[in-house]
Amino acid sequence: MWPILTKVQYERLPSVFSTPNIWQQLALSILLNWVIAPFIMLGLAWATLPEKKLAGERQGVVLVGIARCIGKCIALLNANALNVL
Repeated sequence: MWPILTKVQYERLPSVFSTPNIWQQLALSILLNWVIAPFIMLGLAWATLPEKKLAGERQGVVLVGIARCIGKCIALLNANALNVL
């Protein structure tokens, strides 16, 4: 399988990051993915899993909202099980 990042033109990155538009897009992305999405998932978790016995499932739904990749969710759940967090 050919890695996705092999076609990145690294020499163009300084010119891309020198435009203010990219910083606005990055700020919006961070705001949506790391601030708003976890609260939306928290609301969905409580709306769909209100029972006390489903607390673990609620935590899983919130972790999916925080970690935008399932691999991160698995790592966070394993860290939580090992009392690392």
